[in-house]
Amino acid sequence: MNQKVRKIYFIFLVFFLFSCASVDLNLKDFSQVKEPSINGALIFGVRPGHPVLFKVAISGQLPMDISVENLPSGLSFDKQLNTITGVLASAGDYVVGVRAKNQLGEDFQKITFRCGETISLTPPMGWNSWYCYSESVSSENIRLMARAMKSSGLANFGWTYINIDDCWQGVRGGKYNAIQGNARFPDMKEMVDDVHALGLKIGIYSTPWISTYAGFIGGSSDNEEGSVEDIALLQDKRPQETQFFGRWPGLHSLGLDRFGKYWLCDKDAMQWAEWGFDYVKFDWKPNDVPTTKRIYGDLRNSGRDMVLSLSNAAPIADAVGLAENSNLWRTTGDIHDSWASVSMIVNQHLAWAEYQSPGHWNDPDMLQVGNIGVPNTFVTSFKPTGLSKNQQVSQVSYWAMFSAPLLLSCNLEDIDDFTIRLLTNKNIIAINQDGLGIQGRVILENSSLRVLKKDLAGGRIALAVFNKSGMARIKNFDIAKFGISPDYSCIDAWSDEEVNIEENLLEVGLGGHSARVYIFSK
Repeated sequence: MNQKVRKIYFIFLVFFLFSCASVDLNLKDFSQVKEPSINGALIFGVRPGHPVLFKVAISGQLPMDISVENLPSGLSFDKQLNTITGVLASAGDYVVGVRAKNQLGEDFQKITFRCGETISLTPPMGWNSWYCYSESVSSENIRLMARAMKSSGLANFGWTYINIDDCWQGVRGGKYNAIQGNARFPDMKEMVDDVHALGLKIGIYSTPWISTYAGFIGGSSDNEEGSVEDIALLQDKRPQETQFFGRWPGLHSLGLDRFGKYWLCDKDAMQWAEWGFDYVKFDWKPNDVPTTKRIYGDLRNSGRDMVLSLSNAAPIADAVGLAENSNLWRTTGDIHDSWASVSMIVNQHLAWAEYQSPGHWNDPDMLQVGNIGVPNTFVTSFKPTGLSKNQQVSQVSYWAMFSAPLLLSCNLEDIDDFTIRLLTNKNIIAINQDGLGIQGRVILENSSLRVLKKDLAGGRIALAVFNKSGMARIKNFDIAKFGISPDYSCIDAWSDEEVNIEENLLEVGLGGHSARVYIFSK
């Protein structure tokens, strides 16, 4: 190779490596696609006699004609909200056809309503208040985020839950002597109804300990009434009026990270059901099977389906028992918006693959994307995530391949174009929401690269290649060695472009800490 050719080759290589580091340029913006598309979960679990609330996630240009076929007795379709609601009296599978049509085209999908004991048949998708508002969470900003979930278009791609984390609690009262909302949550029922009126679902937070991590009252007490005056900090020592035990780590210094003599979670479950909550996160450590089973029974006896989320750092030795009595469980401690934190959590999460199944999900914690607040503070402003764009693509790609719960915690009101493209990619969401519910497994790994493979419904295969290093990489893979036949077609999930594979070789260009995800179909 002469000097001129070497120079041209070097310039080309530098240009290529620079371009493949700019992953943002390769993300298709599905939110701007005009043709109708039915997105998100295609199977929904509900218990007999319990209320159904299912939003059909549909994107595309309006006006759009949406019709539903074979709707079973007891269910009805709301064309304004695109929601299917009602009650199914008997166990069984009910397959409903949904057709969306506008002047540019149409889409048709079959959605299965599975009436039985198992709920949350696909990983929950939604938003949580902790990294966004933390101690400043309020009824007002919960409503704000619910409206933004709809106005941003995220709800059209399957993002459904608006979940309140810690810091909502006041004192016990009401007909159940349950935890009531504090001054920032004056009317819980009205707030829940407002969220449901947008076609969305809503969740709440508690702990079986005496104190929550943020210093509010929990689901047990050393006295039968659940009062805390005798153990609470003086008023001038509390960050907020009902933050009785001080902000974290106050519960540890006061010795209140323990179960009280009296169990009150059953009273709280009845109150949450009456308010209309759809999801409950219970937070304590370590998650143990007897306590989980008791909480599950309280929620089951409430008369309403509420997804049970366990937090945090569940012991893998108890994985089977925890999975039998909950819908999702945190496999690690809290995540943070750094590549070191995401990498550590991914490495720990890989070991949990065998314990996951539809209705029972390994949870590696929340997505660190968009503009977020500072946890364990009274948040009044937001900052961009500490993850680079490449790293955000990698995190979302991992969570999709894991079939992990997808929970945002960013400010949805000022969400930017990059984050919208990141969160409305229907291919990535379809991998996450696939009905088989399989966690992708590592099939190749070295010091710089990791490859995950995941079987999908309909005989399709998802393959994801991750760059663990900060340097751009170009790599060819023989797909036959991954058990993928040459007669499969392939698309790049992020760009939605067809990939040409010659002689079984898949050429992958990766920016530092970035990822590529491929879908192979017969």
